Amino acid sequence: MQAALGGADQLAAIRAVDWTVSAQTWDASGSRGPDGIRRIRWMRPNLFRKDQHAGSVTVMEFFDGNGGWEVVPDGGLLELKGNELTIVRREAAGFWPNIVLADRSSRFQIRPGGDDIIRITSTDDSDVVVEIFVDRGTGLPIRGYSAPLSGSVTTTYQRVRQRMEYREWQSVGAVKWPHRTINYHDDVKRAEITTTEIQLNPVMKPEDLSSKPPA
Repeated sequence: MQAALGGADQLAAIRAVDWTVSAQTWDASGSRGPDGIRRIRWMRPNLFRKDQHAGSVTVMEFFDGNGGWEVVPDGGLLELKGNELTIVRREAAGFWPNIVLADRSSRFQIRPGGDDIIRITSTDDSDVVVEIFVDRGTGLPIRGYSAPLSGSVTTTYQRVRQRMEYREWQSVGAVKWPHRTINYHDDVKRAEITTTEIQLNPVMKPEDLSSKPPA
């Protein structure tokens, strides 16, 4: 899989990512939701920033490996803690460059999950559980499953079993990056996601990610 994505060393050379996607969304009943835009900025080893807009709703999150802050509707600027901190920690740990290089990190264990299936579990409190189905012909991922958290997080978002279908890939320099994906929650389609802009190793400073929005 790593060879198909460009090679393990090329993947390991990714030190920072600035990734923007557009998304068509659906709710749990299958009704269309608002279109959305999400921008993720990430720097090794563990800086993670997400800015997400859907309709009139804006959510922002910053995580520095231990804690951070978030901006949520009707809540304003809040410290990341409790269940929300657990969720963001898991999302940061499971970000794409970390998952495809899981064999190079002591924070993950890798086991076979069946024919052409890679099962990745975290050894720390990020509680990542991912199964990646690989196309034997191309070596590229076909789909990935994220299992529910085993801990105390009980939000609806975290109870569902999530499936990501990888439909199209794009070349970014020497590596392949997901271009179009479809996200399912308990087999209900929730989003069609398309990359609109992707930069690998852009000039980026930690303060670019940690800067809080104006009050």
